[in-house]
Amino acid sequence: RPAPVETTYCAEVVAGTYQAMGLLAGDRPTNYYDPGKFWSGDALKLLGGARLGAEIRVDVPRGVNW
Repeated sequence: RPAPVETTYCAEVVAGTYQAMGLLAGDRPTNYYDPGKFWSGDALKLLGGARLGAEIRVDVPRGVNW
């Protein structure tokens, strides 16, 4: 059943977004996916020839409060 995005696990949001964009098949529920599926070393099958690229490092300066 659909859940509000505010209470949905991060990987479910990504999976739902990819499904809505036509990049990920809808044969599995979004809660099947965990964050480890969305890195370049996994064999996540994307549609239309899409693929995940290498990770991009993000450095957050000390003292920055989110």
